[in-house]
Amino acid sequence: TILNQSPRPFLAKALLKVLGDIESPDIVPELIQYYNNAEREDIKLAALKSLVKYESHHIDLFLLESLEDIIKKDEFKTETKRDLFNVISEKLQGIAIPMILKVLKENATEFRIIANTILVLGEIAVKSKDDSLFLLLSRYTKPIYSRRIRSNASLYLFHHRKYKEIANSCMSSLLTSSNEYDRNAVAYMAGELKVYTMTPFILESSENYGNKNTTLLISLLKLDHPKAVDYICDLLQSKDESDILGILCQVNMITQKEYRYK
Repeated sequence: TILNQSPRPFLAKALLKVLGDIESPDIVPELIQYYNNAEREDIKLAALKSLVKYESHHIDLFLLESLEDIIKKDEFKTETKRDLFNVISEKLQGIAIPMILKVLKENATEFRIIANTILVLGEIAVKSKDDSLFLLLSRYTKPIYSRRIRSNASLYLFHHRKYKEIANSCMSSLLTSSNEYDRNAVAYMAGELKVYTMTPFILESSENYGNKNTTLLISLLKLDHPKAVDYICDLLQSKDESDILGILCQVNMITQKEYRYK
């Protein structure tokens, strides 16, 4: 097939979408193989989006195994992980909960794995509106956990009226921290949650980095700051090909299409 001929990324993604739309069960093994072999994160995501359109227990098992693999290996950028987790959780919903609880129990001291697991748990909690899942998320905002775990949990608690105050409290504690990475985590959260009142803080933080911090610039872009595009273009000129690709992938995942093609 054309996919086996290593087509350019935009063509590969278009072909994968078609393979998902035709919903032919014979295509499933090829989609699984392409997901496993793809090196680019956006291609893996495209393959997964097509795969979840099919119904079978075999696919559910593959998705569960892939989900656990993504959680434990931590090979994807945060933005891509959230998209992958979103696609898989949308498909599996409650089927994934026992595996998630098992991973949390078996990796109680592995903060990296916990942080990834919280992203999956959060996606399912928001979709299912299950109060018990939000309660579980709230336990991971405590200071004993890493800023990544706390910020990931707060991102999803912010959606729930009962737990929004906990999320705000966690954000405040990180914002007033003497650690600059804690404060940068708040900038990331503000971009994700569209907290426009945080724009001046993020802009000042970005200027302190000479407008060279990708996380801060992406947050400014999400908050519709008029200078964000220019700052990112300037940043790209100073990066190598690998870094440029990573930054462009993050930009491409932002839903505001007008920014993608400026």
